[in-house]
Amino acid sequence: MAGNPVRVRTGGLRELGFAIEKLSRKTQTTIARSALAAGGRVFAKEMRQRVPVLDEATAQRNPGTVKKNIRVRVLRPVKAGEMQAVIGIRSLTGKQLKSWRKSSGQKGAANPDDPFYWYFVEFGTNKMAAQPFVRPSFDTKKEEAAARTKEQLKTRIEQEAGK
Repeated sequence: MAGNPVRVRTGGLRELGFAIEKLSRKTQTTIARSALAAGGRVFAKEMRQRVPVLDEATAQRNPGTVKKNIRVRVLRPVKAGEMQAVIGIRSLTGKQLKSWRKSSGQKGAANPDDPFYWYFVEFGTNKMAAQPFVRPSFDTKKEEAAARTKEQLKTRIEQEAGK
């Protein structure tokens, strides 16, 4: 999942912040991870709808490879109180690529299940025009994702407070 990170800061969470501080650290982390993942899923869903898909398979590409590998990952906190979610395209692991090379005798780039080329689709090349799907997804869904994150925070805090 490469590229420059885009950060979204949401205001108006003061009351939720006070409520979450009353909970244990483990519960706070669980609630925050859940809320970030919910917001990230909004972006991922939009990206899946916008990503260009091949009409038919070729020797080196299967239709929908990039679409199938769009993922939301919530990272472990680096500092207390700061959490991050990464929405991006998961690439194949070294083990998967090594297995492919061993079984087929071809280079890893020839693997039809490797979505490494998403970057070329998003930004274009000197032989191909860009077909952006990541940035437009972010631009159209950032408010909805922030609202979904706040909604999930509120719901989970209320659930925990009721226990």
